[in-house]
Amino acid sequence: MGRRPAELTAIYILALVLGAVGILTGLNQATELMGGGPRHQWAAVSPEIAQIQSIYQEMHEKIAARRAPHRAGQAMFLFAHGAVSAGLLAGAVRGLRTKGAARNGVLIAAFCGGIFFELAHLMPGIHDAQQVNQMMREEAPRMLRVLAGPAPHAGDDGIAPPTAALVRAAGQSEIIAQLAATLFNGVFYCFGLRYLTGP
Repeated sequence: MGRRPAELTAIYILALVLGAVGILTGLNQATELMGGGPRHQWAAVSPEIAQIQSIYQEMHEKIAARRAPHRAGQAMFLFAHGAVSAGLLAGAVRGLRTKGAARNGVLIAAFCGGIFFELAHLMPGIHDAQQVNQMMREEAPRMLRVLAGPAPHAGDDGIAPPTAALVRAAGQSEIIAQLAATLFNGVFYCFGLRYLTGP
């Protein structure tokens, strides 16, 4: 059996990482889906910290309430994501244990499933990120006002314009991250599929 090409080794390693991260992320999202959002118990060392804790928890409860009508669809996406991640993990481990460039049907199936998953999940994922962005823009100013008090030259949201711009940028980063992750995964799946099924 010949030596495994370096490109194939890189594909296996990246698939292994994506599979492991996908499973861990899926478990965390499934816990939030069943429990209605994370529950943080912080030590209330001051009234300000206690108030921020309350705002933070309230924000997650609002997000969970907005997601509740789509819980069945989210569960379906989580199952599909888990299946793709498990396939990536299993296929990568199988490939890394093989010395040569043997055909890897498990990883090929995972790449095909991953392409369909990313296409199907693109718009719901962006919509979910937009909801988080909107919630951050509503609740982050409240947290900042608790910490720093009323700002001079504050805008309608009660915080200074430069800080408000940072809050908007932080919210937009969620949407950008969603698009970047989808693009990266899609390109990798297509490249890996073409490499594994090529001559």
